[in-house]
Amino acid sequence: MTPRLETVAPSTGTRLAGWGVRIGRAGVFVVLLAWTVGLQWVDGTYTAEFSGYPDEPSHYLSGLMVRDYVAAGFPGSPLAYAENYYFHYPKLALGMWGPLAPAATGAWMLLFSTSRVSVFVLMAIISALLAATLSYVMWSEFGLVVALASGFMLIAGKFVQRNTSMVMIDNLCALMEFWAILCFARYLDLEKRRDAVLFGLFASLSVLTKGNGLALACVPPIAVLMTRRFGLMKRLNFWIPSGMVLLIAGPWQYISSRLLSGIGTVREVRWSIAGAYGPMLIDIVGVWLLIFFLLGVYDRLIQPLRKGNAAGLWVAAGSLIPAFWLFHALVPSAAPEERYVVAVVGPVLMFFGAGLAAFARFLPSKIPWPARIACVTAGPK
Repeated sequence: MTPRLETVAPSTGTRLAGWGVRIGRAGVFVVLLAWTVGLQWVDGTYTAEFSGYPDEPSHYLSGLMVRDYVAAGFPGSPLAYAENYYFHYPKLALGMWGPLAPAATGAWMLLFSTSRVSVFVLMAIISALLAATLSYVMWSEFGLVVALASGFMLIAGKFVQRNTSMVMIDNLCALMEFWAILCFARYLDLEKRRDAVLFGLFASLSVLTKGNGLALACVPPIAVLMTRRFGLMKRLNFWIPSGMVLLIAGPWQYISSRLLSGIGTVREVRWSIAGAYGPMLIDIVGVWLLIFFLLGVYDRLIQPLRKGNAAGLWVAAGSLIPAFWLFHALVPSAAPEERYVVAVVGPVLMFFGAGLAAFARFLPSKIPWPARIACVTAGPK
């Protein structure tokens, strides 16, 4: 492992390069946000009622209640205020899900407005952040072209797009999970306590968004099995994230699990439920382009694991996909739902992009570069 070089004063060129990276990343986010809002507009999102899914009114009202409670100057007990609010608006369902989404939505409403347009802009920003995070990862690995293509694909994919066109919390949960995975990837590479703490923090925020974030609990053991780095389990900082999630998100999850009949408690292993997610995972890229995903898994995960030099980024991303599957087998919902698949769209597209890049390496060098770009940026059908 190459140690980081400490410098007393960065050179002017280094500082300018750092600003260039920040400006480039900001530009990528702006482009992806414009793309997201454009797709929302075409889909008629900003003129639609909150009727795309039964949970939509509940998510909107939960955020509105938080906004009204704060705007009123915190009048009395939050529980009493919520009960009174429920009598007037029975669609309120605060407690059924974690507090992060209502808190974020309520804060947004305080800063801007409670209008439909305002809330859907917030949904667009969350989706654009998820896409931008994927783009930053792919940019560092494969360059700007693959980065932008990956971000566009994530936003345009039906799983993310459907949630972006509704007031739903699955995209926010997926964003927290993706950030958690990236922190865990750094931990696998550096084994630093700071990265373990950040992994625990974002894992807790994911669970505080929705109980589906508990799938992250399966990621570390799967990663250890993949890499055979069993010595990690002897390190104290390996267990820090578990303790953080238990302390930060545990109490709320316990209360929420009692409100949700059968969800949040391991009752039986229902592999039929988990098996139904197989076709959905394939549908992220499409059956005809699945070969590129598999090629990416081989190129970035299987082959490096055999050589003992797999990067933490790909181990962490590769661990989340089976973790998602295992979670829905152990803690099944009433029925498999496409909105849950958003949690693994980022990792799947990472391997898909890696597969396209690996395939492009085998193309003859005489092929014009625009043709190579067209190959690498080919999107799922």
